[in-house]
Amino acid sequence: GGDPGFQKDTKSEDRSDVRKPAPQISPSEIDSTIKMLEEVEDYTFLTLCDNFKRGTMALDIECGTGKYTGLLSEKGATVTGVDRDPHKIKLAQKDTKKRIRYLVHDYLKPLQSSVQYDLVTCHHLLCSAKTKLHLKLMLKTCFLAIRPGGKFVAINDNNFQHPDEFPKLIPSGYIKATDAQVGPNGFFPDGSIVVQET
Repeated sequence: GGDPGFQKDTKSEDRSDVRKPAPQISPSEIDSTIKMLEEVEDYTFLTLCDNFKRGTMALDIECGTGKYTGLLSEKGATVTGVDRDPHKIKLAQKDTKKRIRYLVHDYLKPLQSSVQYDLVTCHHLLCSAKTKLHLKLMLKTCFLAIRPGGKFVAINDNNFQHPDEFPKLIPSGYIKATDAQVGPNGFFPDGSIVVQET
């Protein structure tokens, strides 16, 4: 039985525990995948945030250069964008709309404002938590800012997905890769995570 063209190499040692390298991805595949991911993520984000009225008070935590603060503002929300990187806030302010306010703030600490928001969002914030304590502090910052009955929307990546699982994403139109050598359980020998999203 079996494939007559296939012969098992009995001379080589058993290497079943060695992880296969990630497939090589061309720059054009990466560019098209990033564009597609942005379209899917934008659609998902706006769908989850939908059903708010003009003037809804929204807080975008880890707003970066203001992409999602801008999308919320275009939909009619009055938005505050928060990021701990002053350079990103400066870039966001260059393209500011009248309903967007930007603040430099460390999201491991609750906002000092007494304002509570109808909608609090964060993108790839929670998956960047370095410890359980950091995750708890990030969530505390988010939830203290939400008014009773408000909404919380978080978009995240699975940083613990092993590279052997990446090819399963391709039929859905996603390409995720790492060029790192993978150790046991998807971590480098020093314990840091290997996964790098592209």
